[in-house]
Amino acid sequence: MKEKVHVNHKLLFVMLFTLVIVSRIPFLQSGYGIDSDAWSVANASGYISQTHLYQASRSPGFPIHEILTSFFVQLGPVGVNGATAVVGAMGVLASYYFFILTRTRYPLLFAITIAFTPIIYVASTMAIDYMWGYTFVFMCLVLLYHRKFVLSGILLGLAIGCRISSILFIIPATLFLWKTKAGLPSIRNFLSLT
Repeated sequence: MKEKVHVNHKLLFVMLFTLVIVSRIPFLQSGYGIDSDAWSVANASGYISQTHLYQASRSPGFPIHEILTSFFVQLGPVGVNGATAVVGAMGVLASYYFFILTRTRYPLLFAITIAFTPIIYVASTMAIDYMWGYTFVFMCLVLLYHRKFVLSGILLGLAIGCRISSILFIIPATLFLWKTKAGLPSIRNFLSLT
């Protein structure tokens, strides 16, 4: 008979967060990133920080990300990239938690794989909005699972404010609502989400 192994998820959360942050530290001071859009974000956020007026880094604008970044831009690349690394680590934790909730096999392995996928790794060390949007989307998913529709909708709105393409997440979110315990999503729940 197999013995059940007790998993201390709190300890694993701390260890995973630490692993992600420590793995990003060597790259946080290398400027704002390899993407010219990251430098545009830094410039726009610097303008917002100094004038308290919104300026888009590029069209159509990424207001949530640009405004949040303005709080860190005075610290230079380490501050901006460090904030992205922390948000990215939170996204990995949200992924891990979602995998646990949905009883995915090997949730920790999946989360570590996501953390060290090259595009995720690079995006979490520069002043670009990908990881901010990713994190808000996964947090939205976790809250959807817990049927917190209004909070989930707020997080989806924040994701869209970071990365407008996140609006497409309404489709899988609706499908996810459809497949969860409560069955068909009610119009009220769907409207709360959107």
